[in-house]
Amino acid sequence: MRDATSRPTLGLTPCGGPGWSPAFPGPFGGSTSFFPGVTTNAPFPPIAEDLVVQVRGLWRLVSRVDTDDHGTRLIDPVLGPSPLGALAFGPSAFAAQFMNPDRDARASSAPGSGANNSGAVNGYDAYFGTYSIDPAAGTVTVRLEGGLTAANIGQAYVREIRADAVNLWIRLRTSAVDGTPITRTLTFVRDGSPG
Repeated sequence: MRDATSRPTLGLTPCGGPGWSPAFPGPFGGSTSFFPGVTTNAPFPPIAEDLVVQVRGLWRLVSRVDTDDHGTRLIDPVLGPSPLGALAFGPSAFAAQFMNPDRDARASSAPGSGANNSGAVNGYDAYFGTYSIDPAAGTVTVRLEGGLTAANIGQAYVREIRADAVNLWIRLRTSAVDGTPITRTLTFVRDGSPG
C-alpha cells in the first residue's frame, strides 16, 4: 500500500501529512468565504482576465480536499485521501479521470457519489463532454456526454474555476457519500510545469 508521500507533491505538503494545510500555492493569502455560511482558511485566486484561454491544456491533480461546513477535512472512502487525476480542456471539449491509487480487488463495486457530482466505481471516476466558461462569474459548466457511471451521462454541473499559467483550481459544493454537505477543492498543475 502506497502512502501519500510516495508521489511528487510539486512543492506542496501531501494532503493530511505533517504540516499540511489546504492553502493554495501563490500570492492569494487570507481567509475566504466561498459559499454563504462556509468559511475556509484556503484562499481562492481572483478570476484571471484570460480565464477562457488559461484553462486550456492538460492538468495533473495535486490535491482533492473535502471539508465540511466546520472546516473539518473528510476523506472520501471511494477515491481516498490522495487520488491521482488528470483533466484536459480543449477549445470546447474536456475529459477527466480520477483514481484511488490504493484500490485493490476487494474494492466495492458500488458507485460512490454525492449531490451535484459524478459517481465513482471501484475507486475510479472518468467522464468527458463539452464545457463552457462564464469568465465574469469565474465558473465552468461541464456537460457529460460519456462517463463511467451511465446515470451521469447528460448531466450538467457548474463549478467555480480559476487558472493561471501553472495552476488550476476548482471548487464545488457537494455531499460526502454519507450525505454530509461538503466543499470540495481540487488543485491541479499544468502538465510539463516544473515541480
